[in-house]
Amino acid sequence: MGKRVRRVVAVAVAGITAAMLGNAGLARAEQNLRVGYVDVKKVFEEYKATKDSRVTLEKEKKEKEGKVVAWRTKIEKMVKDMESQQSVMKPEKKKEKQDEIMREQEQLQQFVDASLGELLKKEKVLTENIVGDIRAVVKDISIAENFDYVFVNDALFYGGENITEKVITALNKKK
Repeated sequence: MGKRVRRVVAVAVAGITAAMLGNAGLARAEQNLRVGYVDVKKVFEEYKATKDSRVTLEKEKKEKEGKVVAWRTKIEKMVKDMESQQSVMKPEKKKEKQDEIMREQEQLQQFVDASLGELLKKEKVLTENIVGDIRAVVKDISIAENFDYVFVNDALFYGGENITEKVITALNKKK
């Protein structure tokens, strides 16, 4: 999600929550309302699972890049071989070599496209899992410490208790 979209969503959530708080009446306002906030970006960056996911994805990316480099080298060799023998090659043989090179290039492109799609899909799943972990820990801390509301830090202009470090500590203890 883009930074601008997140900011708009955060402001909208803050507005809706403010309206809900206003509707809760003065009786609720007289109670000790406990509000917390979390720096989700910091939590995400400092969560061990995020770092582990990045390492895993980077390893897979490098493996695929290695295969692509080897495949390109093979194609380049095929082209050089064909060019060096071109003057003595029969037209049918030349056409056959060109077709073979084209097939290799098409297969390489299909591999690159599939690999990119696979990496993006895996990144999405890993990110969704991490966000789920963060939500669960924020909920657990909110309940355990009697927070009435916990906001993303961008949605809170003033006040509240920063529970970011508690969330990071709890998340990293889980795994």
